[in-house]
Amino acid sequence: MFVIPSDFEDEMSKLRRYAVQHRMTTAFANFGGPSGRLRSAGRSAIWSETGDLLVQLEVNGSGIAVVEETEHSRRSRAIMVNDSAAV
Repeated sequence: MFVIPSDFEDEMSKLRRYAVQHRMTTAFANFGGPSGRLRSAGRSAIWSETGDLLVQLEVNGSGIAVVEETEHSRRSRAIMVNDSAAV
């Protein structure tokens, strides 16, 4: 997606509701920087099926949100990538 800062809270609320309503893990991938003259809100994220925010990236920069789930546990992490080293 490309969500701008002024729309961010509304979009996050919708995605959290979708997770709960459909009882499924929900992921949001957003740009981590500007496009053209528009700023992006960044902060890609993942919610659990109960609507809990499991992981969220920073506003700026490249990265990936990861949630690993086993039968007995769930682990999440935000991995930010140094853009100058990205290939």
